[in-house]
Amino acid sequence: MTQPNSEARDKILSRLRAVSTQNWHKNWPEQVPEGEVFPPVTDLLAQFSEELSTLGGQVFVGDNRQALYAELKRLAGVNGWEQLVTLDQELYQEMDEAGVPVTNQANFEADFEVGVTRCEALVALLGSVMVCASGPSGRRMNVFPPVHVVVAGLSQMVPSIANGFERIEKKDGNQLPSQITLISGPSRTADIEKTLVMGAHGPRELIVLIDLDA
Repeated sequence: MTQPNSEARDKILSRLRAVSTQNWHKNWPEQVPEGEVFPPVTDLLAQFSEELSTLGGQVFVGDNRQALYAELKRLAGVNGWEQLVTLDQELYQEMDEAGVPVTNQANFEADFEVGVTRCEALVALLGSVMVCASGPSGRRMNVFPPVHVVVAGLSQMVPSIANGFERIEKKDGNQLPSQITLISGPSRTADIEKTLVMGAHGPRELIVLIDLDA
């Protein structure tokens, strides 16, 4: 015969109360020991590439911007992207000169396939991209288009999130912008029946182009 819920609960609680808590923490140190939680990252680029690939993102490395834009032009042809969109005027000029099909006019009332932005930092430990609302791309370019392309330099690579915040503070004069977003791979959710859906709350693809000369 099944016991009532209240009776079963009382038995569990009585057993927990009877256990001596002294055995749980008698060997704990008085202070938390110093040291890093994670092992140090020795190869930032390799770590970042591995982590982001595991999360479903793509990484392309080039010797310079010309090589990156040549790869971006190839991706546009392979995937049938008729026009890429960027609100970053510097990126627009560079991409336009490189022959990439690009516009600097974003119509957020309609659909567009690919958005191209820069970032503030690349976090090697997590394979994540840090972006700020204060940048020329604003907030929407990171979440609106189905495909998000990030153009970055190797010098923006940092080991951890803390180092990323330090980089942003240093750039903005020890002040943080109104919003900092950490992007770890394409948008995904499995809230409904534990079925993984890509692009539910943002881009379904994340592509990071890294310039070794920047």
